[in-house]
Amino acid sequence: MATQQATLPQGKASLWAQDRDVDAYSEGSVESQTEGWKEWAEAKSKAFVRWTDSHKEIVDFILYFVFLCLFTIVALGANPGEDLIEHNEALRRAVGEQEFFFNASQVRRDYSDVDTIADYWNWLTGPFVATVLSDSFPDQYGFFYRYFRILGRIRLRQVRVTPDSCIVPAILSSYVPNCYSKYSDAAEEVAPYGPLTERGIPEWIWRSDRELNEGTYWGRSGTVFPGSGYNTTLPLQQAEAAKTLEHLKRNNWIDLQTRVVFIDFVVYNANVNLLTLVKIATEFPPSSGAKPFLVLRTAPLKMILPSESSKSDLAIETSILVIVSVYIAAELIKMYRLGWSYWSRGWHYFDWLNYLAFIAAFTLRLQPFYYLRQSGFPPRPDEFINYESPMWAVVQWKNVIALNSVLTWLRLFKFLRFVPFMQLLVSTLAKAMGQLFAFSLMLFIVYFGFALAHLLAFGGEVAAFRTLPQTLFSLFRVLLNTDYFDEMWENNRLLGPLFYFGWTLLGFFVLLNMFVAILNDAIEEVKPSIPSISLGQMIATTLTSAKKKTASAIQERVLGKDHALVNKQEEDDEEEDEDDEERRGPPFWDRGAK
Repeated sequence: MATQQATLPQGKASLWAQDRDVDAYSEGSVESQTEGWKEWAEAKSKAFVRWTDSHKEIVDFILYFVFLCLFTIVALGANPGEDLIEHNEALRRAVGEQEFFFNASQVRRDYSDVDTIADYWNWLTGPFVATVLSDSFPDQYGFFYRYFRILGRIRLRQVRVTPDSCIVPAILSSYVPNCYSKYSDAAEEVAPYGPLTERGIPEWIWRSDRELNEGTYWGRSGTVFPGSGYNTTLPLQQAEAAKTLEHLKRNNWIDLQTRVVFIDFVVYNANVNLLTLVKIATEFPPSSGAKPFLVLRTAPLKMILPSESSKSDLAIETSILVIVSVYIAAELIKMYRLGWSYWSRGWHYFDWLNYLAFIAAFTLRLQPFYYLRQSGFPPRPDEFINYESPMWAVVQWKNVIALNSVLTWLRLFKFLRFVPFMQLLVSTLAKAMGQLFAFSLMLFIVYFGFALAHLLAFGGEVAAFRTLPQTLFSLFRVLLNTDYFDEMWENNRLLGPLFYFGWTLLGFFVLLNMFVAILNDAIEEVKPSIPSISLGQMIATTLTSAKKKTASAIQERVLGKDHALVNKQEEDDEEEDEDDEERRGPPFWDRGAK
């Protein structure tokens, strides 16, 4: 019993010693495991870097595909869908399609039928005031067509020419005392006119484009009108607006010197959160008549006010800006390293065209934010603020993004050009480039010659050939099965059939078939150099290679490096045996059957 009591403390001591050893072992094992994980993570990171270096094309493709997805999301988000076109169609019906009687006749027309100054006044004081300045909501004036709310006032502006802007021949001066030319900077009228005010000066004063904060307008007649002119504003109360228009009409605000009249106002539809700048432009060309046209610049409110944009939209657009900046920086570094040899590759020209378009798009995207911060939004009820600049920037941003959409998606060919079935397309175009250039020169000679002929023979009678650019478009449409033969025949029984059949035979049967023949020859020359492997075979080969690499990595991790090397050697031997069998061909007893 004493012995047991004597040995008991020693037993406890030994247990305590074992516990200390276990704790020490545990601490050591944790440290060793931590070091092992660190080594494993470091090895994996180095392996990943090596893999990205050896598979640079795949990494670039993945990164570009992510960028392409973000860009597509932004492009789709810029279009509100059906709400946009329904909103614009409703505005066109409200402003331009309300019918009225022409003068004393019983024929009902709308804005598109306006042809004289009298017609214009009848439309302006009739359906325009009755619809746009409707008094259907006496407690909430400014609403029309149920949901459209006018922000601020309505502005009328006109551009005039001087009465001596052209010269009448002396032999006819007794018949025509004054001559009013088409608009030009030299012919623009800037002198005040109209009834005298209490101060003894004419009422209507010319103001510059800077004072009116207005840009240029490219008219339907081909004339570019400035942002300057004579302006006045209309209140939103129908009775007061009618009095103002009656005063303008009675004192001949529009006369023979007027070349164009603009009506500008801003409309907001809260139901779909769309803002529209309405511009009603009516040209009075020197050849007489009128050219009415309605311009609608519509954009979601979030496109001009950052506070209306969601955080996700701003995050995606910022990401695109950062990625494009990185791409541009990388190209600049590459350009610095390669020097002039950088421009020896055609893809670099394509890339820089896309980057320049992105720079223009980002500039246009930020312009509305800056403008509205300076001018304020919305305007006061008693003032007119011209939002032409920000709305124009939004529309042009969409146009540039449309160009970017084509270039950005076509840039996928740069990453897919190593795929056999894509390589055929790229190589064919590269092979045919020289012949296509010579073909383009021949096409230009024939195309331009026939365009001049159609312009001279039919430019005064057939609207499709009234100008040189319009003639070029019309001849191209003829190749796409648009027919102008009846109009050409009615106006010129000799040259009509001659030019029609001449252009059809040369353009369609000769030039287009030559274009197809050039591409066919290029395909036949390129096809033997392209590996004949299908998409399914290429994917299967890639997956098999990835599977083998993954299995080798697992064996190395689990069974050790030596075992993995042995398996790798066995796989290489099997592949060499398969290659030898393919080179030797089938056995002699099967050769006869084949």
